[in-house]
Amino acid sequence: MLRRRPHGCRIHVVNCAAFCLGDVMRLPAILMSLGLVLAGPAALAQQLRVQGVELLWYGTYEAGKTDEIKDKSAATGTRYSSTNIVPPRENKDRIALKSGVRFGFGYKVLGTPNGAGIRITHLRHFPPPGVKNSDSGNRMMTEERDFDITLGEERFMGFVLGEDLPTGPWTFQVLYGTRLLVEKTFTVYKP
Repeated sequence: MLRRRPHGCRIHVVNCAAFCLGDVMRLPAILMSLGLVLAGPAALAQQLRVQGVELLWYGTYEAGKTDEIKDKSAATGTRYSSTNIVPPRENKDRIALKSGVRFGFGYKVLGTPNGAGIRITHLRHFPPPGVKNSDSGNRMMTEERDFDITLGEERFMGFVLGEDLPTGPWTFQVLYGTRLLVEKTFTVYKP
């Protein structure tokens, strides 16, 4: 009996030491996990911050491919989706009113973390009497469209000129929520 008892105690003590040491080693991990739960999801990911916009170019541009899409919500009743954009060689804000001319600007939304997704709004303001919608016949003074983009990605905002469009100041804006990130006004004139 005496022989077993010390052996039993030794095992008990070793088990207790191992258990206690394991708890001590797990304590920082448990406290960190508890801190993350209490701090919420923001502690798990870097906080999203939109810092501003880098204006890359503005004026008339070319597009490698443009798809025409009937869209009743578009100011003219038609919207265009363009790819392979070729920016102008020099920036210009005076645009001659000619059917098929594309104009606008290229930009990049800056923020952290780079590569995060955000939702922005493109807002176009047209001069009086506005742009006529081919479906409804109504004239629209503004056009608004939301886009999901990636921070740091090059984007553009443009318009393809057609018939029966007004001359004067055309203002294009990019917003993040209600915050204006960039605004550019073009003067469209009859050549």
